[in-house]
Amino acid sequence: MRVAVLPCCLFSLAALAGCATGSKTSEVAQVRMVFPVQAPARPQCDAKPLERLALTGQVASQELIDQALHDSRAAHARVMRDDHVADASINPARLNLRVSVDNRIISSSCG
Repeated sequence: MRVAVLPCCLFSLAALAGCATGSKTSEVAQVRMVFPVQAPARPQCDAKPLERLALTGQVASQELIDQALHDSRAAHARVMRDDHVADASINPARLNLRVSVDNRIISSSCG
């Protein structure tokens, strides 16, 4: 009788183990379908808040650039002299400040 009980128990355990593995896999698959992984949002520059700073005509000091970066939520700034050529690359997370020869801000924009 002992010989017959052992194979029966082993068969039952194997069957239950197979069911347990299958249900966990399907739960994981369902979670992935319900909650898709999204990439973190990238910072985007917004020039609208810069209007209150009235940047045009001011000297482009580090403090003013830092304040403009904070207010526009830009990731970084590019200061371009008006008499130099800049590349035409567009970066939505960048604040562009065009300055005169005497380092006064002529214009500000995002991109």
